[in-house]
Amino acid sequence: MPFYPIPNGLWSTLSGAIPASGNYDYLQSANGGYIGQGRTYAHTTADSILAAKGVGLSVDVKGNQKWSGGFLLPSAAGK
Repeated sequence: MPFYPIPNGLWSTLSGAIPASGNYDYLQSANGGYIGQGRTYAHTTADSILAAKGVGLSVDVKGNQKWSGGFLLPSAAGK
């Protein structure tokens, strides 16, 4: 699977919000967002199942919260 790094300066997390190593997801919702309600969420393999499939990412969270989501790369990412 190709790797598409986030361009410098495009996006960043709050300091200390993500682990220094290992797999994680970090979801940041816009203020007033219907689903995320303006919150941020961080999950690691200690509390989640993270699986990359095809050109996207499937996330299943099983712990204090239970939800799943699918994320796809922008169509221009491979160009």
